[in-house]
Amino acid sequence: MSHLKAMSRSKLTRAIALLLVLYFAFVSLHTIDSPIDSIESTSLPHRNTFSAVIAAFASAVTWDVAQELLPPDLSPEIEMAMETTDRAESWKYDFSREGRRVQIPEFYYDFTQPSPRVQSYDPRFLWGIYLRHITNQLETHAPPSIPFVWSEWVDLSPLDEFITLPEDQKPTCGDVKDKAEFVDYRKMLARVEEAKHDGTESETDRKARLIEEFRMPYCVNTFGEPSSPGFQIVEPTLETSTARIKALHAMSYLLGPAPAPELIVFLLRNGAVVVGLEKGNPLHVNHTLVELYMELGTTVVDVKADIEALRKAVKGGKALAKRKNSGNQAETRRAEPRGTGQEAVEKIDLEAALLPYMHPLSISSFLEDCYLPLFSFVAAKPPHTRTPLERNYIDSIEKSIEAKATEQIPKYFSETPLTGTTIGAHYDWRFFSGLTHQNLAEQRIVLHHMLRTWLKFTGEFGFTTWLAHGSLLSWYWNGLSFPWDNDMDVQMSLEALHAMTLQFNQSLVVGLDESYDNYLLDVGTYITERSPGNGKNSIDARFIHTGTGLYIDITGIALTSATPGLLYTKYLEDQWVELGLPGSYAEVVPEQRLDAHTKMNMLNDRKGHCIALEHLTPLRQTIVEGTPAYIPRGFQRVLENEYMGGLTRKEFDNYVYMPQLRNWISRKAFDWYPDMDELSDEAIRVMLQENVEILDEMYATHVLTRLHEHEMKELTEDEWGSEKLIGTNQGIGSMRHDLFEYRERLAGKDEERAAEVRLVY
Repeated sequence: MSHLKAMSRSKLTRAIALLLVLYFAFVSLHTIDSPIDSIESTSLPHRNTFSAVIAAFASAVTWDVAQELLPPDLSPEIEMAMETTDRAESWKYDFSREGRRVQIPEFYYDFTQPSPRVQSYDPRFLWGIYLRHITNQLETHAPPSIPFVWSEWVDLSPLDEFITLPEDQKPTCGDVKDKAEFVDYRKMLARVEEAKHDGTESETDRKARLIEEFRMPYCVNTFGEPSSPGFQIVEPTLETSTARIKALHAMSYLLGPAPAPELIVFLLRNGAVVVGLEKGNPLHVNHTLVELYMELGTTVVDVKADIEALRKAVKGGKALAKRKNSGNQAETRRAEPRGTGQEAVEKIDLEAALLPYMHPLSISSFLEDCYLPLFSFVAAKPPHTRTPLERNYIDSIEKSIEAKATEQIPKYFSETPLTGTTIGAHYDWRFFSGLTHQNLAEQRIVLHHMLRTWLKFTGEFGFTTWLAHGSLLSWYWNGLSFPWDNDMDVQMSLEALHAMTLQFNQSLVVGLDESYDNYLLDVGTYITERSPGNGKNSIDARFIHTGTGLYIDITGIALTSATPGLLYTKYLEDQWVELGLPGSYAEVVPEQRLDAHTKMNMLNDRKGHCIALEHLTPLRQTIVEGTPAYIPRGFQRVLENEYMGGLTRKEFDNYVYMPQLRNWISRKAFDWYPDMDELSDEAIRVMLQENVEILDEMYATHVLTRLHEHEMKELTEDEWGSEKLIGTNQGIGSMRHDLFEYRERLAGKDEERAAEVRLVY
């Protein structure tokens, strides 16, 4: 009786339903003249009778809660608050990408007009031209490559004002060393401008700028280069400075010596196109591809039509792609990269294949030497036959092994050192464009699309990954990222990390159906080192948003002899006892640690985080940021080990979790209310009406957070119900705007019929 009381209502209902089905089946079978064991070989009506009974009863019983839990409804408080919103702001609640057409500038077809020094950044123009070119090549079965310069893929427009200055007024390295020098430079420009109006010379200022520069090994002056801002950053800048200065450093590096990616991966809804690159000139310098586009009889780029044309071309090449890969599904999913820059396109088209709800992992994929078969296969190739990616992989492994032997492993990733704050550690220095945490709406947009694109990329090519650390904890609460988070965390097996490195390291990833953003997959050189070492390389790889420098930290986990972090002392002892091993884990000496970890199936990353294989596998599918993702099977145990009180604490960093809204809300929104624990519905409605940003967030996320709330209930009561719930609700889609279009709409530039590309002469 106590057992029945403990069962959830859904479990009890299903148990009774199952008994009734069995009863009806028994009665039905025994009313059939033929013996039970001859049903398959006797008359069809007898089988139909049996099937009809089962089908009729099954249709009368609510087996699945997924449909009734599909959320489209808003809470009454949100609905009432939205009634008072400005109708002119209604675009904020439409997250579809507009994809406006872009007018091709006249100088491309009117040869009497001069070419500009700089063409402003508009991803729709770039996408349309290049995607149409790739489509044409796919349709003719040709393997093209596309030219690449960073200035077409990242907005470097803050440099324009310096590029267009007279040579003697352009900033030099000393002018962009720190805030004080930059302020002095700005004052000098103002004096020069004033002298022009007065009709006087400013010789003193001109000579002052020719003083010997500060010793700056990371910067060189670029005199006499018309398309240069006057200075060029050539390596990471270690000194702290302001966000403005660091953004100029990053853009200068991308405009100059930054290496191009190895490949570009264009992700489609059910496929991908992998494109090789060659060094070339930007479109406004080399008009060839734009002229080919205009052969369609138009002077307007229609990016939505160009994406659809590419999608059709990929579908048309489906059989070819499968024949090329000998019909092997794994090979079809994992395109072998072509890296010479001359063989550019690998097309893959797959039927929509849902990831399995449970995904088992083998201990073999976590062994330290799991990469050796892959390495040996590539190393056996004659050097002249290896692709650039293969050569880079071999070099990386050899350098990693050598550095590990000498214990001289330098830091691979470089962040952005800022004056007076440590937040620059959350930005890759090469792509830093300013602090996003000061604009929460934009930061949420970036993190949302970045995680969704990462999950699409890894799912498309079969690299299994799962949420970890803070990203797993934020998922636990409401299926979203924390509003105070600046980065995201995922893990993968060591084997998957190596496979991804070989095939796609230094690739640019673009989600054509997701956003106009692009991301650099950057894997560190020293991935054979699996211990914390000197602590400088705890992160194996990053998936970097090139528009801001924000990133996803990617860590491989493995079975090693590394020293676990102190945080896991109790966890390791508990696992030791549960397995019935003699003595205690504390008695294990370093020489015995690998053997002990092998017995325990205990895995670790390079920062000392630990997880037993039994708490990791089989991975369980969930929905995060509106898209399918994997989490560890024992996610609660994992989070309890890493975050003391993290599963129950409802206050953090001036935010409070409100179950009524299923969201973390800033305390400032309720600083007028006497008791946060007893908020009335009316108080919530007033708060939403007075805080449009919070209201926008509630509307954007209510579908996902309601689904997540039900998922967490099902996980504790009925795993079968959770599986059906997640399987039924995978098409939630994006709940954020595209960043480029969001900024365009805020600036009021979306009312024009077709966008115009700004030219800088």
